[in-house]
Amino acid sequence: MSAKKKTIKFFAATCLAVVLVFMNSSAFFFNQKASADSSTTSIIVHFHRYDSNYTNWDLWMWPYQPVNGDGAAYEFTGPTDDFGVTANVQVPGNNSQVGLIVRKNDWSEKNSPDNTYIDLSKGHEVWVVQGDPTIYYSKSDAEAASKPAISSAYLDGKNKVTAKLNAPLVLTNDTSQFSVLDQTAHKWISATSVKSGNTGSNATDLLNITLSKNPDVRHSLLLEVKGYKAKSILPRSVLDLAQYQYKGNDLGNTFTKKSTAFRVWAPTAEDVHLLLFNSENGKVTKKLNMEQGKGGTWKLKVKGNLNNWYYLYEVKVNGQTQDAVDPYVRAISVNGSRGMIVDLQQTNPAGWQKDRH
Repeated sequence: MSAKKKTIKFFAATCLAVVLVFMNSSAFFFNQKASADSSTTSIIVHFHRYDSNYTNWDLWMWPYQPVNGDGAAYEFTGPTDDFGVTANVQVPGNNSQVGLIVRKNDWSEKNSPDNTYIDLSKGHEVWVVQGDPTIYYSKSDAEAASKPAISSAYLDGKNKVTAKLNAPLVLTNDTSQFSVLDQTAHKWISATSVKSGNTGSNATDLLNITLSKNPDVRHSLLLEVKGYKAKSILPRSVLDLAQYQYKGNDLGNTFTKKSTAFRVWAPTAEDVHLLLFNSENGKVTKKLNMEQGKGGTWKLKVKGNLNNWYYLYEVKVNGQTQDAVDPYVRAISVNGSRGMIVDLQQTNPAGWQKDRH
């Protein structure tokens, strides 16, 4: 065989070997990609409803991180236990986070108005409670959250309380199971009427409660419902009443060289003190009691020239005391940590009174 023929034969064999290696490599990488694309994330979801009615409830889940993907429905086909129903789910992809919506399968109702997300670094088994947007990663935490409780309570009229429950309550004519504890006065206020805020059913999670007396908005109030964890009542729409409206123009501090008047709107405050400082960063120079004024305000007039002094309000609300910068102040210290008393006439530039632009 000539040298030329040997070279051609060797070249052909080499090319064939390269093609075979390429085909094998392609097959390897293709199989690897197919394997990666076919991977799934295993998750167990537990769901608790207070009425134990799970008809038509299911899950809508989707890959969220690292890649946001399409959603799909998953049914509660796992075993039912003392907590509720269970779903064993396989979500496509190797996910670090997965989106979760617990819903009626026709989208007529959702457990939470907002989307929720499972952080898989915290676990692949989660618990969800009716009406609660929190994802729980331990059964004990979920069970604690699932105990009947008052979610929120607001004073929306002189003697009207609006309350939201985390578990429905069947109403009867018995109002003795509803009461308000005035923790400041150490007195109880009974309920004279309790109605459902949800039309068409006595089983409700929204209550409209009428009290026998008008509670003091400055006091710490606690709503108690038999069988439910109690909740503090926050004044809300009651503050829209005329008795809490102030139409004066002297909120903040009003300075003269002989005295300075202070007034702040704080209708829910149980107590207010004025803290005076003779320097920007120094300790309190004077602590003075303020008195209640009209329209939900607190006021005090301090004699003397307080120009360039600083001040804060010490306010006690719902049993908690905090310092606060006057929201109506016209001058503040560096970083806004204290209000400042200033003779504003001294800050006017030359010719200010004659300026017409």
